[in-house]
Amino acid sequence: MTLGQERLVIAANSNFSGTAAVPTILSSPLGTGTFTFGSGSNNGGGQTVLTDGADRVIVNPMGPSAPTATRPTPSPAAAP
Repeated sequence: MTLGQERLVIAANSNFSGTAAVPTILSSPLGTGTFTFGSGSNNGGGQTVLTDGADRVIVNPMGPSAPTATRPTPSPAAAP
């Protein structure tokens, strides 16, 4: 699952066997694969992850982050 420019509210725990360090995910709010943050709002903080108020256990591995945003080239200063 890749989270782009969205708000995600997690309302359930992962169901897994084994340890949290080496889980076999049976089901999870994020599916059974890797969780990745996408570029969102040009990497400007467009992603929000919340819970429904309870502590949650999510054991999905985190994937690599998307490439960082490209900064615009500054305009040259106006001549006096």
